[in-house]
Amino acid sequence: MPGNPEYSAKGEGRISVNEFMQWHLRHVHNSRYRTYLRALDIAAGKNREAWRIDIRIDGKKPDDLATKSDEGLRMVLDELTKLPRWGYRRRG
Repeated sequence: MPGNPEYSAKGEGRISVNEFMQWHLRHVHNSRYRTYLRALDIAAGKNREAWRIDIRIDGKKPDDLATKSDEGLRMVLDELTKLPRWGYRRRG
C-alpha cells in the first residue's frame, strides 16, 4: 500500500532506512497527539477547545508541545493535572 515503507522497498527488494524512519516518526507523533487529546478530554471537559486556544506552556501552544517530544507531552500532561475537577473555564 502506498505510504507504507514496504511499498517503496517492493521494487528494489531492499528496505529504505529513510522510509521506515519517516513511517515510525509519523506513528510516534500520532500516538503523542492521541494521548494528549484523551487526557485533555478528561481534564478540560467540554471546554477543551478553549483550553487549547487560551493556554501557553513555556510560550508554546500545548498541541505543538505535546507532539514534539515525550518531554513536551509530559509538560502538557503535568499542566492538565493542575485543572480543577470540573475542568477548564475561561476567565472574563
